[in-house]
Amino acid sequence: MHLATDRNDLAAATDLKEALKESLHDQFDVEHATIEMELAGKVEHDRDIVPKSGG
Repeated sequence: MHLATDRNDLAAATDLKEALKESLHDQFDVEHATIEMELAGKVEHDRDIVPKSGG
């Protein structure tokens, strides 16, 4: 899974990734997820999901 974020703060981006992993576990019983972090401004491939603004 790719996670494109505009958070330049590594600690904040890591918190976001961990929250996503927890959500995947709680909602879908996913025991392990490999998540590749990318800066949203540097993503050059097509985006399948358009993020919500804010938060």
